[in-house]
Amino acid sequence: MLIVAHRGGNPDDIENSAAAFRHGVEIGADLLECDLQLSASGEIVVYHDTEHFGAPIRNFTTDELRGLIPTILTLDELLALLEDIGPETRLVLDLKDRDVDRALEPYLQDSELRQRSLVTSTFSFGLLRLRRAFPDLRTGLSRGAIFTRVPRWIRPLAIATVGRATSMIAIIHLKVFGIDTAVVQHHLVDGGGIGRFHRRGIRVYAWTIDEPARATRLQDLGVDYLTTNVPARMIEHFKNQ
Repeated sequence: MLIVAHRGGNPDDIENSAAAFRHGVEIGADLLECDLQLSASGEIVVYHDTEHFGAPIRNFTTDELRGLIPTILTLDELLALLEDIGPETRLVLDLKDRDVDRALEPYLQDSELRQRSLVTSTFSFGLLRLRRAFPDLRTGLSRGAIFTRVPRWIRPLAIATVGRATSMIAIIHLKVFGIDTAVVQHHLVDGGGIGRFHRRGIRVYAWTIDEPARATRLQDLGVDYLTTNVPARMIEHFKNQ
């Protein structure tokens, strides 16, 4: 099972910042996850929320975003940073809007970057376009965010009620769009679901897990990727098992 540093994976630093990504490299996370969006000036910026105080990120130029969010990186800056500190670092590039796949395509002309990247998104057509351009690109379709908005006390019942149907619908979707990885909210992951994915050649990427006991359970079930905000803790946990 591969440990993915969620947004750099350092709770002591601002997510998606240079300091967070540096931390992820230094502790030896298997992959760094980062969120990609387009600014109004056309650069890809590394930032999770699609709005800043109610205004869409895509409404701001990169320079304006720097004034508002001093730690924000462009994709070019992130790649330059990794070239200095971890040139072989594998990445999860999570596309947060519908158009960023087109801006990402020139970067993926670099076969070395392509080989060490998993591109994920909730937008299946963007992933399909990238797979058509780069048949060897690994892609992952993200599902299950709606369950994070379900109250905790009713979440197990909601998942038990629709979990199997959700995984079967996801399998159909993944196969139709040629996507090879299911990126699943971890409460939706169970042994039966993982088996259904694996039998069809689909890997399972579970997010976001910060409790070691749950991480061990997911490893035992056969999860391929585990995303966490505390990768250093998870790496130490599995080392001591």
